[in-house]
Amino acid sequence: MLLLTGEQKTFEEWWSFFTHHDKTVLITRKEHSSGKKFCRSELIMLPEWDQDMFYNSGFSVKIRKKTEGVWLKKQYDKIQKNKEKTQCQFI
Repeated sequence: MLLLTGEQKTFEEWWSFFTHHDKTVLITRKEHSSGKKFCRSELIMLPEWDQDMFYNSGFSVKIRKKTEGVWLKKQYDKIQKNKEKTQCQFI
């Protein structure tokens, strides 16, 4: 594990390394228990850290209605719009 090897880093160096390599994925309990391995193309990139969303508290994340909820709704709407476009192309 790269994070725990090598010389000791300053906090700033360690934090930069950590955030660069962070691979946080939000999935539902049902998706998690399915055992499915998702392809990168199936994933939606989370907002950058400086947008102050999706605070992590271990194995869960804080979702506020007026912050993360709004962002999630926009992402859902985009997915639905793309599905409609794709379905229309097959008709």
